[in-house]
Amino acid sequence: MRETSALHVCTGVAVGGVIRHADGSVADTSVSVFHVLPSVSAPGLAIARKIRELSAQGFEVNAFVAGGDGTAQAGRQQRYAIEAMLSDLGVPFGKGPFSDGESPQILSATIQANGEIEYENSRFF
Repeated sequence: MRETSALHVCTGVAVGGVIRHADGSVADTSVSVFHVLPSVSAPGLAIARKIRELSAQGFEVNAFVAGGDGTAQAGRQQRYAIEAMLSDLGVPFGKGPFSDGESPQILSATIQANGEIEYENSRFF
């Protein structure tokens, strides 16, 4: 399992992919989780690099985005920029909620026994 926590103002991005056998079963799986700080310039570069690397190796890539400071315009803009980048790269993605500044979140990505990836987003209360 890969995870990132303390998503008070940061954005979590999980990027994963599978390669399938001809019968549809999973031959290989890869997953990475990124913890994007709000003050990082060009936060999508490492994420885009990983997506391109996986795609070049034949993986079916997908992602999940959670967190991002929903109480500040800069936090929302950063999250929207990451989501736009994923869309521009043709990566299907799921979304969790923005952070509310009070309840930290965890974003995790787990490779299941069958090789599929399960993304989970939860909050501490």
